[in-house]
Amino acid sequence: MNRWVRPARRSRDPLIVRVTDSTGGPLPGQAVTWSVNGGGGAIDPVTASSNSEGLAFAEWILGPSPGLNVVEAQVAGSDAVTF
Repeated sequence: MNRWVRPARRSRDPLIVRVTDSTGGPLPGQAVTWSVNGGGGAIDPVTASSNSEGLAFAEWILGPSPGLNVVEAQVAGSDAVTF
């Protein structure tokens, strides 16, 4: 996903991941860990619990310089999702 945001600014929309079971059903109460893996910046919160629909949200403040910024979201024991 590409987004255009000025450096050191908060992204207008939150990042969202959906945690599901093997059949695609929502998994509430799962800890999702968010990490900034490129470009600097910050993510809030660093860990979020999925809600009743399996959704977890985080706000992203981009790094101070123009260029690629990368955030990952991961539930323990699963592959990370990259933004």
